[in-house]
Amino acid sequence: MSAPVNIGKLPITDEHDRMISVICDNKLYIFDRKHKKEDGKVYSTAVFYSGLPFAAYDLLTNKLLHHGVHKDLKIVGDISEMIFAVNDNMFLLTYSSHECTDLKEVYKFDKESNEFNHLFKVTGETKYPGSYENQTCQLIMGGVDNQTSNAYFISDTDSSVVIALNMLDGKATKFTFEAENKDEQGMYLVMTNACYHDNKIDVFGGVHGCGLMPVHDSVFRFDFKTMKHSVIPISLADNYNLGMSSIAFMICLPEKDAILVARNYETCGMDMGTPRPWDEKLWLLSDVSTSHPKWTRLNSRLSGNSDLPNNRVIFANCDPAGKFVIYGKNQEGLFIEKVSCEPDQPDNFENYE
Repeated sequence: MSAPVNIGKLPITDEHDRMISVICDNKLYIFDRKHKKEDGKVYSTAVFYSGLPFAAYDLLTNKLLHHGVHKDLKIVGDISEMIFAVNDNMFLLTYSSHECTDLKEVYKFDKESNEFNHLFKVTGETKYPGSYENQTCQLIMGGVDNQTSNAYFISDTDSSVVIALNMLDGKATKFTFEAENKDEQGMYLVMTNACYHDNKIDVFGGVHGCGLMPVHDSVFRFDFKTMKHSVIPISLADNYNLGMSSIAFMICLPEKDAILVARNYETCGMDMGTPRPWDEKLWLLSDVSTSHPKWTRLNSRLSGNSDLPNNRVIFANCDPAGKFVIYGKNQEGLFIEKVSCEPDQPDNFENYE
């Protein structure tokens, strides 16, 4: 394992786990988000577009490039956002999630002015009604296909809907798989993360229990070649404890036929009043082009835990090639760590009954 390199204090800190990060064109962008206040209302979704601080780092030199407060984009109402990168360009999508998924507008980040500017209004199949009254519909990023310039999104409206948004012409296209979000035991799966690879989208999530209990032993797969969905079981390459921590990030590594996954804080169980530890483990999901993927826990770690007060990991990310991870901590700042795909030592369960 390589030692983490601290490249400086963060110009923005986060008390509420709302900050997000995007890696685009060899730069790291971090965005503050807060609940928007409007006409005496406080909306439930935290957003950046209302005019908040952000920062940009050059990952080739590890230097801070820009830090400032973005202009208010003047978006009215309870509108959610998603920030993502396609072909070394960064975009901000706005959408409504009340009783439907309704795609609205796209803004493109100008690298010279360091501002998001309006690009287009989404056209095509933009609105997907929910299943019941007052439903807050979920939308997650499903990954991108840089060859077609498609960004994929998955909505839990009307079973499972996959939406392809072409970033060249602004047109949204719906793919319906008639799939219920359920795991192998029939439990409703709350979607949390997804990854596009080889004309497939693999969706990860959890089930409601004592909190949101992550499901790491199977994946919900949409296959664009066959236009079918399936629940794919995931095996373990060795004697590893999968654990119950959520996913911090995932990135596809096509040359390895694999997905690199970092873990986050636990989202289930009782914490007994003590702070939950950061799960420092990295995992490699290999053979993802097949119906028999398997987990390998890596020897690499994200050294996220600390004895300092108020020093939580507030974001974690990875370069597109999977060579290094980068994460920010409230007090200690920004860290970069090289990734080794060497497998970790297996766990010893001899003393467990």
